[in-house]
Amino acid sequence: MKLRYFFFILLTTILGTSSCDLLNRTEYEVSNNTPYELSISFYEYDESQREVSMTTAYFTPGQTHYFTPAEQSVAIKVFMNDYNQWVQRIYYINKGKTTYILISPDIQLGYNIP
Repeated sequence: MKLRYFFFILLTTILGTSSCDLLNRTEYEVSNNTPYELSISFYEYDESQREVSMTTAYFTPGQTHYFTPAEQSVAIKVFMNDYNQWVQRIYYINKGKTTYILISPDIQLGYNIP
């Protein structure tokens, strides 16, 4: 009986820790709310505005992707590969939360890095 109780406590501790990690996960969610297939690159920057990571993903209309940023990342700049232009907004990473990026037909694009 003691062994069974021990394994119950161990399992509860493991599951409790895992669920806390899931609730406090730092990630960014990108949704393609356009009728187009898109190739998009995400550039992550640290506090010194140095690029620390780059990821490219392909999106079908209505598709959503989830990404885990590099530990030192604080901001994301989005490059629309098909248009060879930058989204004219910087997305700041919320540590322990989800940062939402919505790609829509009215998103502002430009040739200069924001």
